[in-house]
Amino acid sequence: MNINAQTKGQVRIGIVGCGHWGIKWIELFNGAGAYVKACCDIDEQRLKILAEKAPYLDLFKEYQKVLHNKDIDAVYIATPPPTHYEIAKEALLAKKHVLVEKPMTTRYKQGLELIKLAKEMNCVLMVGNTFIYNKAIQKVKDLISEIGSLRYIHIWMTDSVDMWEGKLIYNYANVLWDLGPHPISILHYLVGEEPMAVSATCFSLLPGETTHRLYDQVIVNLYFPQGVSATLYLNWLDYSRNRRIFISGEEGVLNCGDFTSRGKVGVGLEKFSLSKGWLKARQSEVYEIDVSETLEEECKHYLLCTENGWNPITDGEAGAAVVKVLEAAQRSLQRRNN
Repeated sequence: MNINAQTKGQVRIGIVGCGHWGIKWIELFNGAGAYVKACCDIDEQRLKILAEKAPYLDLFKEYQKVLHNKDIDAVYIATPPPTHYEIAKEALLAKKHVLVEKPMTTRYKQGLELIKLAKEMNCVLMVGNTFIYNKAIQKVKDLISEIGSLRYIHIWMTDSVDMWEGKLIYNYANVLWDLGPHPISILHYLVGEEPMAVSATCFSLLPGETTHRLYDQVIVNLYFPQGVSATLYLNWLDYSRNRRIFISGEEGVLNCGDFTSRGKVGVGLEKFSLSKGWLKARQSEVYEIDVSETLEEECKHYLLCTENGWNPITDGEAGAAVVKVLEAAQRSLQRRNN
């Protein structure tokens, strides 16, 4: 697969869900040479705004009118996660290529059903595990062989308190399913295998709330078959927004700065040798990586896959694997809370 290939023609796109991300992806698709033909949202106010900004669009409240439009080749789904399975399934049955935001589904078994259906319909099924298309993450993947056998990975994924001002936190499921999918997909990409064991601990700053559904801080520990262990720190209400990665190996360490940035990110490599308890530094490098076009790369990849029948890097299997880990972490939290 040539990830740098150019799109050949105008893929006709339907957007299901026109909130922040839906509107963003209209711009991305148009910028990549696709043709966004129709959009839908249950919020009439959003449709009115779209009608003013993009009068060429066909706008609907019912998503079925987008999915069953014969003039549409592919859809992008950016609705609340509990609706992903139903809408993606109906889109595949209508023989549309599908890009669905993370998490792909809220049940692992549902993910397996979508994978099977996509194969039967000969359709592309891609999941919005965006940071696999991030050049800083790709650089980290390239450098892993420099630090010897992997030992440990720590990924921080936090929001800051000020990001939540004016928002009703109870409208969101919980921090595990909100922030967790991205670092889990990054772990799978870097380690190259799925974990064999998962455990999780939760905390809550939300007053008077004790149920597992409303926790805002989660620590997830993962253990992989080849001996790598990892920790994810997820927090909605941190002091500052923190999105970075630390990796240690037997011969060095790696550090990746805020990979969600829209500018340049520093990826640091420190190599060393250990002999009889003495450590000797061997090499130190810092690479400045431009990650400003991560979403554009993801969008382009989806269009190329739909045009050429390629299997996406973040395909249905990758999406289902993330949900499998989320479910395992959720079960661990429920056991602790009972």
